[in-house]
Amino acid sequence: MINYYSIKDEKIVEYVEGLDLFWIDMQSPTEKEIEEIVNKYSLPRDYIYDVRDPQEISRIEGINDEGKSKLIMLLYPLKITDGYYATRPISVILTDGVIITATALESNILEVLKENKFKSFVKTQSREDFVLEIAWRISQFFILAVRDLEEKITLLEKEMRVSTKNELLYKMINIQKSLISFQMATRENGPIIDSMFASDRLFSAEYREDLIRDLQVENKQAQVMVEKSSTMLEHLSDLYSNVISNNLNDVMKILTSITIVLTVPTIVGGLWGMNTPLPFSNEEYAFFYLLGLSALISFIIIYALKKRDFL
Repeated sequence: MINYYSIKDEKIVEYVEGLDLFWIDMQSPTEKEIEEIVNKYSLPRDYIYDVRDPQEISRIEGINDEGKSKLIMLLYPLKITDGYYATRPISVILTDGVIITATALESNILEVLKENKFKSFVKTQSREDFVLEIAWRISQFFILAVRDLEEKITLLEKEMRVSTKNELLYKMINIQKSLISFQMATRENGPIIDSMFASDRLFSAEYREDLIRDLQVENKQAQVMVEKSSTMLEHLSDLYSNVISNNLNDVMKILTSITIVLTVPTIVGGLWGMNTPLPFSNEEYAFFYLLGLSALISFIIIYALKKRDFL
């Protein structure tokens, strides 16, 4: 799917005849759509095709070359299921006065830009501002995703206190995989962001230092949050094994105590069920006597077990 956008009254609007084309957004494009854009703007094929590779790394190409298309490829977080994220590449291409973004899967990461929710000092019609805004939003999405995972970790802490199910372990594995992906992605995005600002040819706005500081701080914050959450989850995994073992011990202790208590009526009933002369065997209320005796012994055993914290 390809969407075209222009600038009108300093706002992003859908492209119509009579307006200059400013931004081409490609999400889950078909082969035909990719070929159309590649041929129209004479782009290297890998600029767009590489976003289909989930293992693609961040990179920057042609940033200092005069007259060439410029590629900035970054990794962004993509929510797969509740509590599980992956990272995927996004291509940001600058060519012939047009910005082209491409992702292999549909994502809402750029929706805020289509809604014109920019930072206060960003000039929408500036290509460099727009590219920097995309990079800043990607760092923001990492932070939001990590916060979501931190909430999931908090819920796991509460659930594991009473649960012995493997389901919690599977949730923990998904969170761990997500954080590892985030750790690698934010680490790879960092040098690309630094390279973007090292180029005076492309990024030379008068408030360039403000953009540098905000973007680098945002990416650094994402890295720190990912590292913190990874450490928390690592310790939580160790505790989880101990909690499960302790919960299983409690369950076995209770089941063993119940078995001991229920054994008493069985023994009493077995003894007085023999075909030999026994006390109370000729009594009219012998059954109730034996029932009371079983109950008395059972209560004594329950009291003894509770006193020793076995029940």
